[in-house]
Amino acid sequence: MKDDLAALKIDRTQKPRQFGRRPRLPRWWIVLLIVAIAAIGGWMFFDANKAIEIEAAPVTMFYPSQAATVLNATGFVVAQRKAAVASKATGRLIWLGVVEGSVVKQGEVIAQLENADVGATLEQTRANVKLAEANLEQARAEFKDAQSALARSRSLVKDGAISRAEHDTAEARFAKAKAAISSAQA
Repeated sequence: MKDDLAALKIDRTQKPRQFGRRPRLPRWWIVLLIVAIAAIGGWMFFDANKAIEIEAAPVTMFYPSQAATVLNATGFVVAQRKAAVASKATGRLIWLGVVEGSVVKQGEVIAQLENADVGATLEQTRANVKLAEANLEQARAEFKDAQSALARSRSLVKDGAISRAEHDTAEARFAKAKAAISSAQA
């Protein structure tokens, strides 16, 4: 039995076996692996942020009319005639029917000004003309009445029916009516 018990004794001279564990890598391999991963990551980061180089090329527009062009020259264009355009009245521009360089004909409407104030002035002027015509008609009627009163006064003064002062008043009224007609006609 002693032999049996000795067989059960643990031998401490042997290294214990480790099951399920891999053998350990040396530390310098781990450091090398970390440095390699950091280098690859840094290279990818800086390469991704690097500006993409492109080649710039000039772009031109091509029109079908250029296909038939034999000669192309640069220079200045000078107008044969310059025209200055002005309005008789002042106002704000409502509509402009031309652009610089447009060809226009004589009498063609090229712009329209706001005309509310000019229209009001026109209406006021028409009203003033009607008032002047009415004043002229009134002066003519007064002249006719003064003329007939003067004729009557002359015959009555000859007969002695009225005084000389009344006749002078009729003459003054006639002269005043004549002056009123001249003033209304002016």
